[in-house]
Amino acid sequence: MGFLATVMVLVLVLYWLRSRARKQSVEQYSMHSFGGGQQAAQEDSASDDEITVVHRELPERLVDLRDGAERSFRVVGASHWVDRDEIWQYHIDAFFLHREQDNIHDDNAIAVYGGDRKFGYMSAGMAAQYAPLLDQVGPDFIVARCDGDLARMRFGLPRIPTLRTLINEQKIRYWMLDYAELEATALLSITLPSPGTEATGGYPRIAGPYNNGDQVFGYYEGFATDLRAAGTPQVSSLKRSTITKAMQDVRIGDQLSLRSANNTLTVFKRGPVGQVHWKDHKDVFDGGLLEVQQVFIDIYGNVVNCGGKARPAKGVR
Repeated sequence: MGFLATVMVLVLVLYWLRSRARKQSVEQYSMHSFGGGQQAAQEDSASDDEITVVHRELPERLVDLRDGAERSFRVVGASHWVDRDEIWQYHIDAFFLHREQDNIHDDNAIAVYGGDRKFGYMSAGMAAQYAPLLDQVGPDFIVARCDGDLARMRFGLPRIPTLRTLINEQKIRYWMLDYAELEATALLSITLPSPGTEATGGYPRIAGPYNNGDQVFGYYEGFATDLRAAGTPQVSSLKRSTITKAMQDVRIGDQLSLRSANNTLTVFKRGPVGQVHWKDHKDVFDGGLLEVQQVFIDIYGNVVNCGGKARPAKGVR
């Protein structure tokens, strides 16, 4: 009996040690996956939505890596450091990198700044490759901004072999801080116009802006039990590839007709508008209505998509 008890105790101890090691491994993986950006999650323990504001005065002299920026990198962890509205307001055609050699979470951490405000980090994997080279020439850098679209923050750097050659041949350029020069390179298109009430119907913005600049206005309504039973979720949007020019005339409150044909469900308003994302029960909504509750508006103020609640044809359950 004593022998069996001893075996049971050993099994429990081994199980506990294995569980602990697995937990530590997962935490370590998470830390290395996000690199410097993980620091935000640990400092910002109060709330996932809380922004940690960090300012750092730009030095007077920076290494200029804007020329020959052959690679594009995404700014990671931005949601911990800056909100989307402030990103839209940052219109300078450059970002600033700072090597955080004293970062306790990642020895290779490279922070990304928009002016004097921290916007996020270079990914841990890329920072591990670039940090040893950057450390040879200085802690602060000005780099090209290459967003690709309005909301996504990206910056450019020379490829590793190119950067190594520049360092070895002592061809590194420096840039003296000049705010007038920065303002002259302003990306004026980054400022989003406010859509007129004619397109939004006076409804508030409920989502966006997304990476392409689209904003969503309107309201959400809970699912009705009878519609759920009929197989309908809320219609979040139409298939982009199917949308026609008729979408520009769609407004919140419209009741668009639904027609099922060729295994697709098409939305009509004085002509086809687009097709609904749908899997099952298309025939149930043939002859039904799509009550528009949200509209997507692009950076030019045009309605480019819509969503809402699908209603089955009258008398259909």
